[in-house]
Amino acid sequence: MEWFIVAVVAWRLLAIVREESAQVYTQQIRELAYTGWRKHTQEVGARADSQLSNVQTVMRWFIAEGVKDELMVLTVSVLASRGLSQSQVARSIRGLVEYQDRPIPFLALPWQRRRIIRRNQDARRALLQEIIQVLELPQETLEEILTHEGAAI
Repeated sequence: MEWFIVAVVAWRLLAIVREESAQVYTQQIRELAYTGWRKHTQEVGARADSQLSNVQTVMRWFIAEGVKDELMVLTVSVLASRGLSQSQVARSIRGLVEYQDRPIPFLALPWQRRRIIRRNQDARRALLQEIIQVLELPQETLEEILTHEGAAI
């Protein structure tokens, strides 16, 4: 009986370490996307397609991993550039600020973990639809993001 308890605790600790290392690895990859080395090329100005690509990347990260800080900064900057007051911006992003994923229990079984992760992603998609309505982005943008391989987990 004691060995069974030791085995269960060891199995759970191994799963936590594996999960944490995957999160650290994806965070490092995300940070390298901004700071990676590349050949210097002259840029005349901001292009709409590169900005849209950045928006799509931020939205994919939010759906797949729950990273909301960059989405929040992007939303606030877009709303502020439209001349909205601070109180209007605050009301617009309240749902994003208050959003929290459903926690995964420590001793959850694998299928329970997958179900909770899927529900969290569905909740993020719904919140993202609300944000897109606030930002007045075209619906095609959302459909492209949601059908992308990285977001359709």
